[in-house]
Amino acid sequence: MSVILRYVDCKEKKVVISESFLGFVVVHDKTGMGLTDAVLKFIEDAGLDLKNIRGQSYDNGSNMKGNIRGVHSRILEVNPKATFIACVHHSCNLVLSDGAKSATQTITFFGVVQKIFTFASASTNRWDIFRKHATQFTVKPLSATRWESRIDSLKALRFQISRVRDALLEIGANTNFDVDTRFEANNICSQIEKFEFLVLLSAWYDLLHHLNVVSKMTQEKTVNVGATLQLLNNTEKFLEDYGRNGFVTAQITARELGEELGLEEDEMIFTAARMRKRKSHFDEENSENATNNSNNDPALKFKNSCFDKLVSCVQDSMTRRFTHMRKNLSDFQIIIDADCRSTCDEGELLRNCKDLHFRFMDGKDKDIEGSQLFDEFKLLRDSFPEKFKSNPHALLDFIAGSCLEGVFPNIWISLRIVMTLPVSVASAERSFSKLKLIENYLRSSMSEERLCGLAILSIEKELTCEIDFDDIINEFALRKSRKVLF
Repeated sequence: MSVILRYVDCKEKKVVISESFLGFVVVHDKTGMGLTDAVLKFIEDAGLDLKNIRGQSYDNGSNMKGNIRGVHSRILEVNPKATFIACVHHSCNLVLSDGAKSATQTITFFGVVQKIFTFASASTNRWDIFRKHATQFTVKPLSATRWESRIDSLKALRFQISRVRDALLEIGANTNFDVDTRFEANNICSQIEKFEFLVLLSAWYDLLHHLNVVSKMTQEKTVNVGATLQLLNNTEKFLEDYGRNGFVTAQITARELGEELGLEEDEMIFTAARMRKRKSHFDEENSENATNNSNNDPALKFKNSCFDKLVSCVQDSMTRRFTHMRKNLSDFQIIIDADCRSTCDEGELLRNCKDLHFRFMDGKDKDIEGSQLFDEFKLLRDSFPEKFKSNPHALLDFIAGSCLEGVFPNIWISLRIVMTLPVSVASAERSFSKLKLIENYLRSSMSEERLCGLAILSIEKELTCEIDFDDIINEFALRKSRKVLF
């Protein structure tokens, strides 16, 4: 388990959002209780106070985010102020994964995409032919865990599908390859020339391209919950618009790809499925003809059975997976949303300030005073109307740069809490990438303490470069010296 500390560093009148790697923890008991005990022990050994935690974020494992026995719920029992936010990056992956399972046509589509890479990489001769034709992008395999990375797999087909088809045709016509290889090349070629495949290629590229931007931006260390909520709101609006107009757009793009492939006009249509006929009995109502007539249009049938189900599944998954996050951040609306702060009246502003007051109150211990926060917002609105409408990061920079922490102490604390809340565990994932480089087969017997030390030196290399190694070497030499002075 990797432990990352996120904090707001205010120095030299400048606000810096930082995420520091604290170390790895060997975990044997992977239940919620076992992981919680490991986290609490690590925090205690590091000399940190659990009561000072204001945010926590984990991946989407049930032992981490479970509402009853998960790590986050157990930590909330000890510190109710530790707001939990599930990793947005992992949630976006699951949204796309849900969409890929929405229809059999989508499963078949990704199967063909994976088959292209498997076929091309099976031999160096085939790979050379693909590299000769597809010079801009190389075909890539599908990732089973990082769904937003599948856009790289589709990019090779979306922007050079004719070149990929030419490579398959050359392999299919080359007598140097065996019969099975040539047959498979021609079979894949016929599958990517289907209009349904071209429509799904266009639709999935649009969806992956948009959600990939959300995933990449939420992996930045400096991202805050306000910017993340805005990204999610924009994504939901995009899905609503795409559900209404996306099918037409996908067909237009598919026709452009079909023209690039040299397909005829009668080939760029949806294939009509063969209708099964069943003998009707004399006592049955004649409703089958009406049903068949409504499904005679292949385009409408594909839209209903595949495209609409795909977009609807992605929308439902977005709503389901981010509802908990929005609920947890509802009390922060007055801090996060500058538009809400500017448009609400004084009564609503006071009510939101009091909600924030009780949110960070544990018994007699409280972080902010709601009535004072309300007065500070009124003073900020009257004295600095433009800054009053700023986003959390810009407003925090203004207060720090103008040395107004004493004038707006409650706003200062509230903003720092909001900027501290984590929205992604990307830094923890990056630390595991370093772990694979450090703990290789040459260092298989390394102790845990040494492993964590090397990992900290590697991950926090900016701080490592500031260390004066001469003093460390001299101290090490004095401790290891065996010479006795008389």
